[in-house]
Amino acid sequence: MAELTREGQKERIERIQAIKKSLAERDNTKVVFSRTRDTSGLLLLVQSGDLAINRLRGGLGIDYDFKAASDAIEGYKNAIVELARQVKKICDMTKVDFRAPKWVREPLGLGEEEHDTKKK
Repeated sequence: MAELTREGQKERIERIQAIKKSLAERDNTKVVFSRTRDTSGLLLLVQSGDLAINRLRGGLGIDYDFKAASDAIEGYKNAIVELARQVKKICDMTKVDFRAPKWVREPLGLGEEEHDTKKK
Protein backbone atom coordinates (compact mmCIF):
# COMPACT_ATOMS: atom_id res chain seq x y z
CA MET A 1 0.00 0.00 0.00
CA ALA A 2 1.41 3.35 -1.03
CA GLU A 3 2.12 5.91 1.64
CA LEU A 4 -0.12 8.95 1.65
CA THR A 5 1.46 12.27 0.84
CA ARG A 6 0.95 15.11 3.26
CA GLU A 7 -1.69 16.55 0.89
CA GLY A 8 -3.32 13.13 0.49
CA GLN A 9 -3.47 12.70 4.25
CA LYS A 10 -5.02 16.16 4.65
CA GLU A 11 -7.68 15.33 2.03
CA ARG A 12 -8.43 12.01 3.74
CA ILE A 13 -8.96 13.74 7.10
CA GLU A 14 -11.20 16.35 5.46
CA ARG A 15 -13.31 13.58 3.84
CA ILE A 16 -13.66 11.79 7.19
CA GLN A 17 -14.66 15.03 8.92
CA ALA A 18 -17.27 15.73 6.22
CA ILE A 19 -18.74 12.26 6.71
CA LYS A 20 -18.85 12.73 10.50
CA LYS A 21 -20.55 16.10 10.11
CA SER A 22 -23.11 14.62 7.72
CA LEU A 23 -23.87 11.79 10.16
CA ALA A 24 -24.17 14.20 13.09
CA GLU A 25 -26.91 16.09 11.27
CA ARG A 26 -29.16 13.01 11.06
CA ASP A 27 -32.14 12.73 13.43
CA ASN A 28 -31.18 9.26 14.64
CA THR A 29 -27.59 10.20 15.54
CA LYS A 30 -26.00 11.21 18.84
CA VAL A 31 -22.57 12.80 18.96
CA VAL A 32 -20.45 11.44 21.79
CA PHE A 33 -17.01 12.62 22.88
CA SER A 34 -14.58 9.76 23.27
CA ARG A 35 -11.79 10.82 25.63
CA THR A 36 -10.51 7.36 26.60
CA ARG A 37 -9.79 4.01 24.98
CA ASP A 38 -12.45 2.56 27.29
CA THR A 39 -15.10 4.82 25.78
CA SER A 40 -13.96 4.11 22.22
CA GLY A 41 -14.22 0.38 22.84
CA LEU A 42 -17.62 0.71 24.49
CA LEU A 43 -18.90 2.80 21.58
CA LEU A 44 -17.91 0.02 19.15
CA LEU A 45 -19.85 -2.49 21.25
CA VAL A 46 -22.87 -0.21 21.52
CA GLN A 47 -22.89 0.42 17.78
CA SER A 48 -22.90 -3.33 17.06
CA GLY A 49 -25.53 -3.95 19.73
CA ASP A 50 -27.77 -1.20 18.38
CA LEU A 51 -27.78 -2.68 14.88
CA ALA A 52 -28.21 -6.26 16.12
CA ILE A 53 -31.07 -5.43 18.50
CA ASN A 54 -32.81 -3.43 15.79
CA ARG A 55 -32.62 -6.48 13.51
CA LEU A 56 -33.77 -8.81 16.28
CA ARG A 57 -36.81 -6.68 17.06
CA GLY A 58 -37.67 -6.35 13.39
CA GLY A 59 -37.57 -10.11 12.87
CA LEU A 60 -39.05 -11.41 16.14
CA GLY A 61 -41.07 -14.54 15.55
CA ILE A 62 -40.23 -14.46 11.83
CA ASP A 63 -36.46 -14.62 11.37
CA TYR A 64 -35.53 -15.19 15.04
CA ASP A 65 -36.94 -17.39 17.76
CA PHE A 66 -39.02 -15.17 20.04
CA LYS A 67 -37.79 -16.68 23.34
CA ALA A 68 -34.11 -16.67 22.36
CA ALA A 69 -34.30 -13.10 21.05
CA SER A 70 -36.21 -11.88 24.13
CA ASP A 71 -33.64 -13.50 26.43
CA ALA A 72 -30.79 -11.91 24.46
CA ILE A 73 -32.35 -8.44 24.62
CA GLU A 74 -33.08 -8.84 28.35
CA GLY A 75 -29.46 -9.89 28.96
CA TYR A 76 -28.28 -6.82 27.03
CA LYS A 77 -30.49 -4.54 29.15
CA ASN A 78 -29.25 -6.17 32.37
CA ALA A 79 -25.65 -5.60 31.28
CA ILE A 80 -26.44 -1.92 30.66
CA VAL A 81 -27.91 -1.58 34.17
CA GLU A 82 -24.80 -3.23 35.65
CA LEU A 83 -22.55 -0.89 33.66
CA ALA A 84 -24.65 2.05 34.85
CA ARG A 85 -24.12 0.94 38.46
CA GLN A 86 -20.34 1.16 37.97
CA VAL A 87 -20.57 4.45 36.07
CA LYS A 88 -22.66 5.93 38.92
CA LYS A 89 -19.94 4.99 41.44
CA ILE A 90 -17.29 6.71 39.32
CA CYS A 91 -19.49 9.76 38.74
CA ASP A 92 -20.13 10.05 42.48
CA MET A 93 -16.38 9.88 43.18
CA THR A 94 -15.57 12.56 40.60
CA LYS A 95 -18.68 14.72 41.12
CA VAL A 96 -19.74 14.27 37.49
CA ASP A 97 -23.45 14.43 36.72
CA PHE A 98 -24.75 10.86 36.28
CA ARG A 99 -27.24 10.77 33.43
CA ALA A 100 -29.27 7.73 32.51
CA PRO A 101 -32.73 7.02 31.09
CA LYS A 102 -35.61 6.19 33.43
CA TRP A 103 -35.51 2.47 32.55
CA VAL A 104 -31.91 2.35 33.84
CA ARG A 105 -32.44 4.63 36.84
CA GLU A 106 -35.37 2.63 38.26
CA PRO A 107 -33.47 -0.66 38.82
CA LEU A 108 -30.72 1.38 40.50
CA GLY A 109 -33.29 2.85 42.89
CA LEU A 110 -32.74 6.38 41.60
CA GLY A 111 -35.50 8.90 41.19
CA GLU A 112 -35.64 11.55 38.51
CA GLU A 113 -34.85 14.26 41.07
CA GLU A 114 -31.31 12.89 41.42
CA HIS A 115 -30.51 14.04 37.89
CA ASP A 116 -29.11 17.35 39.17
CA THR A 117 -25.61 18.47 38.31
CA LYS A 118 -23.26 17.80 41.19
CA LYS A 119 -20.68 20.40 40.10
CA LYS A 120 -22.05 23.48 41.86
